[in-house]
Amino acid sequence: MIKKIEKIAKALLIFSLAGLLTAWYFPEPASGAVTVSAQVVAGIITCTTDLTATNFGDIDSSIIYTAGDNSTTTVSSNGSIYMKAISVGDGSGPGLATTSPAYLIPSPDAAYSETATLAAGTEGYGIQASTTGTITIATRYLKTGDDVGGLASTSAAVVASSSAAVTDEIVEIIYKAAVSNSTPAGSYEDTVTISCSTS
Repeated sequence: MIKKIEKIAKALLIFSLAGLLTAWYFPEPASGAVTVSAQVVAGIITCTTDLTATNFGDIDSSIIYTAGDNSTTTVSSNGSIYMKAISVGDGSGPGLATTSPAYLIPSPDAAYSETATLAAGTEGYGIQASTTGTITIATRYLKTGDDVGGLASTSAAVVASSSAAVTDEIVEIIYKAAVSNSTPAGSYEDTVTISCSTS
């Protein structure tokens, strides 16, 4: 009877040792969790215009005038981008304005059309835009010769745009104006603000 008990005890000890060895050499696989996170950023754009002022000089009704310097705006984005322009004008309409006397040479013509063909002796003022890059110039401003696109004063008008990312795209703007014999003499001015946005 005692030998039988000893055999059972040995068997239990061997079984227990086998279990310990199994646990030691073959542990249960570890488990864990990985938290994956990301911060999605809004569209990143840069928009730099090289020019702070340009001048038509002395003008009269004999010809169509082009400002002495063109402005160039360099744009980059990691997504869609819209380059826009807006005219201060006289505060109520776009154009070249003087305060003494109060008068506005409207952009691009007396009807504030989107586009116009300037003519010597007829008041008008507008811009042309071009690029050698891949950004798309708006039809309104993709003009040559005496054709110009009119500036807006209530909301910025799109000059150029791209639905894809762009890097150092350059948009050049030419400023053109014409006056009539009845345009009052004076110092005229407009501030054209160029901006870029993702929509």
